[in-house]
Amino acid sequence: MGSWFTECLRLATRAPEPQTKRFFLGLATLLPLQVGPAFASGAVTVESNNYHTASTAAEAALDNILKQDNADGTLNLFILKRPDRDLSADILFSGLFTPALEAAWAEAETEAVAKQCSGQYDEDYICGLDYSPLLCAQDISEDGYLYQTGHSDGNTALISVRWPWLDQPVATYRIVLQNGKWLLDGVTCLPDGTDFNPSNGPRG
Repeated sequence: MGSWFTECLRLATRAPEPQTKRFFLGLATLLPLQVGPAFASGAVTVESNNYHTASTAAEAALDNILKQDNADGTLNLFILKRPDRDLSADILFSGLFTPALEAAWAEAETEAVAKQCSGQYDEDYICGLDYSPLLCAQDISEDGYLYQTGHSDGNTALISVRWPWLDQPVATYRIVLQNGKWLLDGVTCLPDGTDFNPSNGPRG
């Protein structure tokens, strides 16, 4: 299985691919489930036997976004707003996320680069987030994703996502209906609760 992060780094730097690729999902496979502050209200309930392929409009929209990341590693370069990305490709991903979520991701990347590389990308070092803040992992699920909607009021849905071969979800997503289209508005990575655009923050 190829490394998602290695592929993104290759696309950003156009460097040759390493001979050996490493898979790393993260702590989601090792630690018990925790729910991040964006969804701490209890609206999301997780029962492993209720996960299924996308079956609602909101789940289908989220599935489309996640599978776009699977198909093209350049989506993560757009998410992180890396200056070395192909700017002409940005139009391919417009209309998938709220501005508030895009801003939250960009802020997290900027903070990571500032901490690791004094605020400037360095071709000799890996600077910035070393995982996808969309997938909450360093790789993709080649077998697709399973979904469970814990709350939906017609305009907002809170959806937990599990990889088919994992027992616990890797992330919970908030997706909102705006002008007739579902947009991703918040991500909580599990189990640590890393939260991009918490629900009590600015909305897109």
